[in-house]
Amino acid sequence: YKKAAQVTIDAVDTHLRRPRLVPAGGLYTVVDVGRNAEAFVPEALKATGVLVVPGRGFGPSLTNGVRISFGPLVNDLAKIEEGLARLGRVLN
Repeated sequence: YKKAAQVTIDAVDTHLRRPRLVPAGGLYTVVDVGRNAEAFVPEALKATGVLVVPGRGFGPSLTNGVRISFGPLVNDLAKIEEGLARLGRVLN
């Protein structure tokens, strides 16, 4: 999981270029998408096929944040990179 976390953070920095949290024991990170995540998530899913979770359910300070889980892809790190590259094309 440590390797998957690092791949995720590196891909966020490369493709999304947005503020993010460093995972500290969990299987996800949170990225600030710069606008309301409730609106961003369905648009991003439709455009990319990549599903992230709006952050608001984890507290009001994450209204513009999305939760990105890397746990399910721990054995396929290339998919993490691919998914975040797709999101980056929509976000940027």
